Amino acid sequence: MTIPDFLSLCDDFCRRKAVSRTWLSKRLFSDTYRLQNLAAGDSDVGVKRMEQAVADLQRMNLDTPDTVNSAANDREPQAKAA
Repeated sequence: MTIPDFLSLCDDFCRRKAVSRTWLSKRLFSDTYRLQNLAAGDSDVGVKRMEQAVADLQRMNLDTPDTVNSAANDREPQAKAA
C-alpha cells in the first residue's frame, strides 16, 4: 500500500467517524502530526509500522461511532460480563 492510498483510507475513516486527522494520527502513531507530515511529504513511515497502522485502522473500523469517539477507546477492552 502506498502512502497516498493509506492517507485516503485515513481520511475516509475520519469523515465517516467524524474525527479529526490529528485524533486518528495520535491513535495510529502516538504522534498527533504524523499523518499531516506524511501528507505534506515531510515524513516517511516504515513498512512494518505502516502494516501495523493499517491493521489498527481496520480494527477501529469495526467499532461503532460512539466507541470511536469515547475516551474508553484509548484503554484496553474490558471483558464482557457473564
